[in-house]
Amino acid sequence: MTRRDKIGLPILIALLAFLMGTLVWALWGSWKPAHDFSDSVFVKQRIINLKK
Repeated sequence: MTRRDKIGLPILIALLAFLMGTLVWALWGSWKPAHDFSDSVFVKQRIINLKK
């Protein structure tokens, strides 16, 4: 293993760990809805229109 290989391997591992961490951070909690649908302005307006 050359000196260049010994330097490059940790850099590649760090880059991979950084990218995986970024992916986990970006997707964390994305399966939860942003808000309850009953709080939506459109739903409230639709209910008002249906009551007319």
